[in-house]
Amino acid sequence: MFRKKIRFAPVFFLAAPLFFFTVWIIAPAFYSIYLSFTKVDLISPTKFVGLYNYKVLFSDSIFYRCLINNLKWIIIYLTVPIPIGLALALGLNNIKRVQVLKVVFFLPMAISLIAVNLMWAWMYNPVWGIINVVLRRLGLDFITRAWLGDPSSVLYAVVFASCWNFIPLIVITFSAGLTSIPPELMEAAKIDGASSLQQLRHVTIPLLRSTFVIAIVLTVISSLRAFDIVYSMTGGGPANLSNVLAVYMFHEAFHDLLLGYGSAIAVILTIMSSVFVVIYLNNVLKKEISY
Repeated sequence: MFRKKIRFAPVFFLAAPLFFFTVWIIAPAFYSIYLSFTKVDLISPTKFVGLYNYKVLFSDSIFYRCLINNLKWIIIYLTVPIPIGLALALGLNNIKRVQVLKVVFFLPMAISLIAVNLMWAWMYNPVWGIINVVLRRLGLDFITRAWLGDPSSVLYAVVFASCWNFIPLIVITFSAGLTSIPPELMEAAKIDGASSLQQLRHVTIPLLRSTFVIAIVLTVISSLRAFDIVYSMTGGGPANLSNVLAVYMFHEAFHDLLLGYGSAIAVILTIMSSVFVVIYLNNVLKKEISY
């Protein structure tokens, strides 16, 4: 009897987490899929409309504007945080005793996202924001502008602020990958007369291939999930020029109370993210099996 109780103990330990995961994650996800096929506005009774929400969605100009903005997020995230994160990780990997610098680089991740958003909103202020103040002091008045109000700069200003907060995650990812590279390979390359650039090109980069895949997938998923910084800094304005799919979904579902239409946007966003989640999990599982 005692052995049987011990054998079934893991099941009981997993019961509570599985219950809450089902209640708070799985069930709402399936309910959202159901809502995407209905017309729900919290005023009239729920009505099943089939693919009507998706038909309207794919003819919605705002949806395509948000989709294009998300694609711009992805491009900027791939060309800014990843190279900078790799460079910082390589630099920190060569610093053995200066732990203070590592803390400084990882600090943005420890700051509340709301605090980060408010900080950057203050910095972008057209009158007394530090960015415009510095540009004026340098005699570059022609560059100053209302960064969050100018249609030509609002999206890039928000993405840049988000990059600042996202880079530490990429640094951590590449730092973990660098620690897995056997030191013997680097020493052998040095003995063969390889320069630092040659070691990076022929040893470090090839051995970081799986880490690059993970970093790229995390970057794309984070780009598609962009919400809090856009919502708190611009709300998607002006004229939806900084709007993204997650913010548009929230606005339609909880502001205009079009729960069915908002759920359809959420389903499309989930499908887009799931493609990269599968790539990420496949790469992680292959890495685990290789170990």
